[in-house]
Amino acid sequence: MDRALLIRVEKQAWFHRYPRGWPLLLFLLVAVGTILSVVAIERAEAERRQLELDRNITEIASGLQRRASENIAILRAGAALFAANNQLTPQEFREIVSGLYSGKHYHGSMGMGWAPWWRADQVDQFQAAIRKITTPDYTVH
Repeated sequence: MDRALLIRVEKQAWFHRYPRGWPLLLFLLVAVGTILSVVAIERAEAERRQLELDRNITEIASGLQRRASENIAILRAGAALFAANNQLTPQEFREIVSGLYSGKHYHGSMGMGWAPWWRADQVDQFQAAIRKITTPDYTVH
C-alpha cells in the first residue's frame, strides 16, 4: 500500500519535482491567450477597413451617378429647347444655359454649347445668319 500511495503522490505532485513547470504552463497559457487576442483584433481591424472601403466606394459611385444624372438632365433640357425653338439666338441660349447652371457648380462639365448641323452647300447661309446676330467678320473654317 505504501508503494501505491507513493506512486499516486508522485503522479499528483509532478510540479514539486519540476518547480519550473507551473510558470512555464502559466506562460504558455498566457501566450496562447495573447496570440488568440491578437488574431481576433487583427481580423476585426481588417473587417473595419473593408467596411470603410466599401462605404467610400459606395459614396464615390453615388456621387458619380448623381453628377452623370445632372449632366444628362441638362443635355435633355437643351435638346428640348432646340426641339421647341429651332431659331434660337445666342443671347437666348446664354440666358437659358445660365438658368440651368445656377450657382456655377458644373459637377464635371465645363459648360454647355451648341453647334447646328449644316450641309456644305448651306454654310454661306449659316455664315450670313450668324453675321447678322454677332460679329460681321464671322467665318466658318
